[in-house]
Amino acid sequence: MLPGSDTLALCIDLVGGSAQDRSNNQQKCTAQGNTFSDEPCPHAGALGGCRETTSAAQITTWYYDDGTATAADIQMLCEGLAGNVPSSIVKIEFVAP
Repeated sequence: MLPGSDTLALCIDLVGGSAQDRSNNQQKCTAQGNTFSDEPCPHAGALGGCRETTSAAQITTWYYDDGTATAADIQMLCEGLAGNVPSSIVKIEFVAP
């Protein structure tokens, strides 16, 4: 959530992976003071997401409109991330809500 509002700042969808992956993600999420849920991320208000695909799982980090970024900014972020990892290990792409 964005400070002082009911608006999400970001949300992460995890598809696949092991039970241990889920547990690790839940612990990391709550340790950072965030809320963990098994529900899919809402797309209302989302600018877009960066989807990371590996042989074991697919993780999509959704970014929401906070008045400082645009969908084009999120797409550039995803492209920058994709340029920093070997595509043979993980594929990173921008996805629209």
